Amino acid sequence: MKKSYHFDSLTVDIGPYREEDCHHLVDLCQFTYKESSNDKWRIQEWPYANRSAALQEYASLLMDRDEQPDNAYSIRVMIKGSWETVGVITLSFHGFDGDAGWIGTYIAPPFRGYGLQKLAKELVFARMPPSIRGFYGMIATTNNASIQAAKKLPYAEWIPYEELSMHPTPVQHAYLREQGRVLIVFYHLSSLRV
Repeated sequence: MKKSYHFDSLTVDIGPYREEDCHHLVDLCQFTYKESSNDKWRIQEWPYANRSAALQEYASLLMDRDEQPDNAYSIRVMIKGSWETVGVITLSFHGFDGDAGWIGTYIAPPFRGYGLQKLAKELVFARMPPSIRGFYGMIATTNNASIQAAKKLPYAEWIPYEELSMHPTPVQHAYLREQGRVLIVFYHLSSLRV
C-alpha cells in the first residue's frame, strides 16, 4: 500500500545534486522494499537499489561536471516545513551538436504518482539557454507508469523507430543498443517558451 504524503502546497524545487542526496535516495529505495520477498525491484530501481552502484553513478556525474557544470539536479519537495530530496534529474550533451541532449529522471518509490517529475523537469527546462531545443529521454517499454506520465506532457513527442534516422547519432545508437527495450521521447522546450 502506498504511503500518502502531505506536501506543503506541492512546493517543488531543484538544486545541485550532492552525495548526501544520493545516499538519501538509496535509503528511500531500500526502506520501501525492505519487506519485499523477491529481488525483482533491484532491477527496476537500479542504481538506487545498491549504494555502491549509486555512488559510482554519482562519481561519474562529478567527472562530467568539468565539461558540463549543471548536469545533475536534486528534486526536492517541502514536507512538514522542511525540504526532502525525492529524486534526481541528470543531463548529458555528449555526442550532440549543442542544441539537444539526454535527460534522465528518477523519483524515489514513495513519491511517485504526485506529478513531481513534470514539475521538476519544467524547472530544469526553464534554466536552459534558448539555444537548447530539447532533450531526448528513454523509457523502458515495461515502465508503464512513466510511459503514461510522458503521454500527459503536451511538449513530449514519441519518436517512432522508422524516424530514428532523422535524429542525432546518440539517439540512434542508444535505441539499437537497447534492442527495442526502450521508447524514445523528445521533450520540446520551444513549446514551454511561449
